[in-house]
Amino acid sequence: MKASVVSLVVILFPLSAPGAESALFHANFDLVFGRPLMPVKVSVEEVDRTNTSSIIEVSTVVSDTKLASQAALLGACGVARHRGERYIQAKPIAQSPLTLEITFPKVGSNSATPPTSAMAPNVFPVSSCPSGS
Repeated sequence: MKASVVSLVVILFPLSAPGAESALFHANFDLVFGRPLMPVKVSVEEVDRTNTSSIIEVSTVVSDTKLASQAALLGACGVARHRGERYIQAKPIAQSPLTLEITFPKVGSNSATPPTSAMAPNVFPVSSCPSGS
């Protein structure tokens, strides 16, 4: 049985407003996931930051690659919006907890195709990220 990830119930208030430069990003939200569809609690926490990158940890109670990918994408987009960045690129650096290094290239494609995973090696425009509401 394939699991479905539906981000119908995403509550990411911090995603839409840039924060203070020194404030690390943190968000808790629900993703609707599985069959039957059930809300799954997800936590994204920025644990380290430099001028050019952020390290985030993504935690959830369900161990599923598709759910982790969707949650990581929402987390990467949230950090980029929080920092006021236009492009993101993410690289997984640990699996448990899922930890990614997010960098913010100054140029990238403005393709209308939304990213499907934060773990793809491509540079994505933040404007094509899933919305936080």
